[in-house]
Amino acid sequence: MKSVDARHQAFALSYIANNFNATEAYREVYGGTPSKRGDNDSGSNILNNPDVQEMVAKLTEKYLSKFELAAQNVMREMSIMAFSDIRDYMKYDEAGNVAFKSSESLGDEARAIKKMRVKEVSRGDNTTRTIEFELHDKNKPMEMISKAMGLFKKPAIPEGEKDKLSETQAKASDVAYNKRIAMIADKRKENNGK
Repeated sequence: MKSVDARHQAFALSYIANNFNATEAYREVYGGTPSKRGDNDSGSNILNNPDVQEMVAKLTEKYLSKFELAAQNVMREMSIMAFSDIRDYMKYDEAGNVAFKSSESLGDEARAIKKMRVKEVSRGDNTTRTIEFELHDKNKPMEMISKAMGLFKKPAIPEGEKDKLSETQAKASDVAYNKRIAMIADKRKENNGK
């Protein structure tokens, strides 16, 4: 890529910021002309510059990779909450006593803890320490992950194809969809029961 002047760099940034609208980018960077058609033509001419196209491609890739990383982080955080399990926070000794795991031994699952309270009660020489904690709700993150993965999306029948389907085929499609929903609900109940 040859050296691109500052205005072309500004145009490339503005083009992306304006949802890939060359006319708006031209107006923002160059001030525009009295006619909208002139702005449109000028914006297109700048956009046809190979160096500007290369810059737009590189900037777009950079922003998309940042967006993808952000989306992955959101999904990871929702997964931590959605798949948290109370057993990940407890340890048991041979006598069956239950204790909270140390914070050092908790990894990412620590982020699923909504609130925690340590309470000490003294009776004479004995001091009892209890730990109460609550995990974030699992239902909302589960729902959001399911939607993102398309688990609850009923298969779409293209326009015009519905008329071609027989009533039996349409009912079979609904039955298959309902079975899939029931299977997911059963798995959820089974996981919640553990």
